[in-house]
Parts: sequence; C-alpha cells; structure tokens
Amino acid sequence: IVDTDLVQAPINNRTMIICVVKYEPYESISWFITMALEYSVVMANAEAIGNQARANRDEEEKKAKDDITKNLLLSRIIAGCITMIFLGCSLLTSRSIAKPIKQLQVDMKHVSAMDLSEAKEHDELSYVKEIAEIQTGFAKMIVNLEEFRAYVPSALLGTNFVKATP
Repeated sequence: IVDTDLVQAPINNRTMIICVVKYEPYESISWFITMALEYSVVMANAEAIGNQARANRDEEEKKAKDDITKNLLLSRIIAGCITMIFLGCSLLTSRSIAKPIKQLQVDMKHVSAMDLSEAKEHDELSYVKEIAEIQTGFAKMIVNLEEFRAYVPSALLGTNFVKATP
C-alpha cells in the first residue's frame, strides 16, 4: 500500500464515504482499490463501537472503584485487628507491672507498722527485670528487719513504736 485517501461525497442523493487505496505490488504495476460505503451505515457502526467502548470504560472504572473500596475496607479491618492486638498486649503489660507494684505497696504499709509477718516474700517474681529487682530487694529488707528486730527490746516494738502514715 502506497497511499490512501478518504472522502465524503454525495452519490445518488445519499452521502457516501469513498476510500481509495493505491497499491503497487511491483514497480511497473499500480492498482487502485476503491470502496464506497454509505455514510449512515459507517457512522452507525462507529457509534455502536463508540458506545461499546464507553460502556467498557465505565464498567472498568466501576470495577476499579469497587476494588479500591474493598481494599480500603480490608485495610481498615486489618488496622483495627492490629490495634486490638496491641491494646491487649499493652493491657497485659500494664497489669504485669501494676500488680506486683500494688502488692509491694500493701507490703510496705505492713512493714511501716513493723508488722513483718504480713509482708512475706512472694513466690512469683515479675518478668519485668526492674520490678523483679525491687521485689527481691524488698524481700531482703524484710529479712534484715526481722534480724534487726531480734535485737530491739520487745517494749519498743509495741503498737506505738511506728505509725504508718497515709
């Protein structure tokens, strides 16, 4: 194919589209192929093709929006689950710190009143290193106070010896 031309022309009171194609298979031979198609037929087909293309595009856009909506919903669900997991972990961690400290607080009130029998060493140490060190140090303090108490006259160890302060 060497050249093509497309024109719109009236033929027999109808608008036609004329397509001329120049074809040279060899240097010495030239062919011209001419086609005449009715304008309304060509345009009806073109319009149908355009409508189908628009429908396909609209369908693809809708599918893309649906996919985005699904992905956004899935992302929110995953984020919510992760948040709940971290919230649960933080609650467990805060309890594992607060519970031993609360028990130490109760024991300190007993020790401040020199009631060493109520403040006892706890079987379970906290898995938090610093809290476990405090528990161990407090238990050693109670042992040392019991030893010290053996040397203090019993008259001084009455109820008026030390008052716990709030």
